[in-house]
Amino acid sequence: MDVLSENNPFHIAKVFPNPSNDLIHLEVKFTVGQTPESVMVYDVMGNILLTTPYSTSSENDIELNISDLSAGLYFVKLSGGVLESKPKPFSVY
Repeated sequence: MDVLSENNPFHIAKVFPNPSNDLIHLEVKFTVGQTPESVMVYDVMGNILLTTPYSTSSENDIELNISDLSAGLYFVKLSGGVLESKPKPFSVY
């Protein structure tokens, strides 16, 4: 489990449902005042396939539409300036 710290102020606690083929939800944890700026989805080769701004209105739950992704393994992470969360894997069927 990731621990919130000065060097890691936000992380994805859970990706669900996993696997999925249309929508995934991310349960996000972050230190007060250290919200992420964007959510990025990338493939196993490291190619960024989706970048979306993090909405502060979503609080700790983010819904991502992944219906355009082909079946396979992907990773999602949060980014905020120079800081990034550890990537979390998810599968598309």
